[in-house]
Amino acid sequence: MKIEGVLLNDIHTYKDLGLHLLGIQIDPADPKMETVSIPMSSNRLNLAKFLNPDVQYEWRNIVLSFDKRDDYHMWAFRSSNIKNLFHGQEVQLILDSDKGFYYTGTALVETSKENNVFCDYLITLEADPYKYERFSSLEPWVWDVFPFPGGIIRNYKDMEVNGSMTLLIPGRRKKVVPVMDCSIAMALEYGGRTYHLPAGRSKLLDLQLGEGEHFLTFRGNGKVSVDYRGASL
Repeated sequence: MKIEGVLLNDIHTYKDLGLHLLGIQIDPADPKMETVSIPMSSNRLNLAKFLNPDVQYEWRNIVLSFDKRDDYHMWAFRSSNIKNLFHGQEVQLILDSDKGFYYTGTALVETSKENNVFCDYLITLEADPYKYERFSSLEPWVWDVFPFPGGIIRNYKDMEVNGSMTLLIPGRRKKVVPVMDCSIAMALEYGGRTYHLPAGRSKLLDLQLGEGEHFLTFRGNGKVSVDYRGASL
């Protein structure tokens, strides 16, 4: 598959703007650290692990570099339009090479021109540390963007519960609290505990689903939908 560009807020940088993608740099998300030195020792203590045993991450930069064939007059016109579209805006980024996920962040646009033929563009995203599944478990799936390998098909909408029903949710790196939507009040069993779900939409803050397989057993008679969107580094 030829990689031509990226989607920024549903605008394709090559097909819609004519920007030729030169490179993508995705910086690692640095773990959040709160360290203190231990007296009389060469060791340090990371207090962040005591505040939250799950690793938290700083935002990271995603740098997209492009060029385009334009003379000075068209560059002045076009660069202004591109800045109006993206500079300082919150954007959703989808890579042509990873269409099953999206990144979110604030875009910064830089441009330069050193001759009358080509101009350069640099779009930097100050981005959330995670990339998110493009479709939630309640949205229709689009096969054209299914990620191979590692793709997960989720369809957790209007599931029938006749006495009991067990749902397997494969989790990703980020811990996510799913939203339950029950047609009637139901019981939910997970991790050896039983929770009571009211009719309508609700969240259980204790139910944080991260990596691994999660088995949720619903008991009652009605329909339930589970709104879940996985996220990876």
